[in-house]
This record gives sequence, structure tokens and C-alpha cells, in this order.
Amino acid sequence: MQFCRIVKKLRFSPNSKAEFVEICQEKECNTPHTVERDVCTRWNSTFYQMKSIWQRHKQHGLKRKHHLDHSNIKLAHDLVNILAIFHELTLQVFIAGSACLANIVIYINQITEHLSTIISDQKYPSALRNSCQHGLKITNKYYSLTNTSPLYRIAIFKYGFLFIFPGPLLSNR
Repeated sequence: MQFCRIVKKLRFSPNSKAEFVEICQEKECNTPHTVERDVCTRWNSTFYQMKSIWQRHKQHGLKRKHHLDHSNIKLAHDLVNILAIFHELTLQVFIAGSACLANIVIYINQITEHLSTIISDQKYPSALRNSCQHGLKITNKYYSLTNTSPLYRIAIFKYGFLFIFPGPLLSNR
């Protein structure tokens, strides 16, 4: 991806890094003058990286010599919008005591709905829609593996019950 090459250049090329710091200082950006690091095994880091690129663009714009055009910035913005739900759900899962299986089922359903909406929306570039389609296949693969789990069946029952009858489950008992 083009963003990975640009970020790598900003991180490892002394000339590019110095020029980036100079531009940030001219535009009075807050320190540190870096773009977040992307770790291939952590998709949340991609969210942070894209978000930091998008914030830098909103603050001071990009000069033509940096070889990023409007379509690249729009792609980064779309990717931030797509990854935002994953970031929110990750934070909810990591809150102590909130990661029960019934909630995970709801989260998987939200992810599936989110990805399906993006796949069918023609306003997104085809590369992002194809990536979301691949993500949906992976989500469905892991979702289908849980069908054999008795805990999953209990969670589905609870989720279905809560969906049909919202409110406290077995109140006053």
C-alpha cells in the first residue's frame, strides 16, 4: 500500500524525516512530529496510523512534492471510518468484566453488518470494498467455528431472548 511506503520513508529516511519535522514546525503542529507505527499483527495500529495521517492533513495540508493526491487522502479517510468500529469494539472488549460471550456475539453481528454495508455502498473505492469482503469472509469463518460450541448456543439463546424481550433477564429472581 502506498501509505506504508510513505510512512516507512518518514520513519527511516533522515532527509524525509527532517523535512517532515520542518513542515510540522512551520505549521505549529504539536510534537512529536511522527506518524504512528503500523504493526501488521495488530489491526488497531493501522487505525491509529491512518488517523494520525488524516489529522496531519486536516491541520496543514500536503504539498505536491510529497506525492499524495486527494484520492490518497480520501482513501485514508475512508479507511479510518471503516476501522473506527473495530477500535470501539476492541475498547469495549478490554473493559474489565464486559467481555461475556453474549456481548461478543453482538459485536460480531455489528462487524458483519458494518462490513456488509460498506461492501454494498458504491461510494467506497473497490479496493476497500474488496478488503471488507475479505474481512467478512474471515469473520464468517470464525463465526461458523463457534456454532459447535455449547457456550455459543447459550449465548445465542440469551442474545435472541434479549433481542425479543429487551430489559432485565429474570428480574427479581
